[in-house]
Amino acid sequence: MSAPTYVVSGLLVVGGVIGASHGSKISLVASWSFAALLAYAAYTISKAPGQKTGYAIAFGASVVLALVMGRRFIASGKFMPAGLVTGLCAALAVLHASYLLQR
Repeated sequence: MSAPTYVVSGLLVVGGVIGASHGSKISLVASWSFAALLAYAAYTISKAPGQKTGYAIAFGASVVLALVMGRRFIASGKFMPAGLVTGLCAALAVLHASYLLQR
């Protein structure tokens, strides 16, 4: 269950590096902050899959990032990177919400 969270975390790191290479330092800081939060959540899920803590952290971070990037996507109309991140984080939020509701 932690694998999708690790994947999104890794993609955020890559996206932050690409954004920084285009001159956006805020992109680097924001993406790495969310990546670290999601990586911590994935680690917590892998170590204690029966507890809700990791799922709740991943859900919260995914929702916040989906909302922020969703606003950027709507404003710009550009799929990359805002639309992609919105879709990934929305899917991750749904996944973690389903685990939170099952337990």
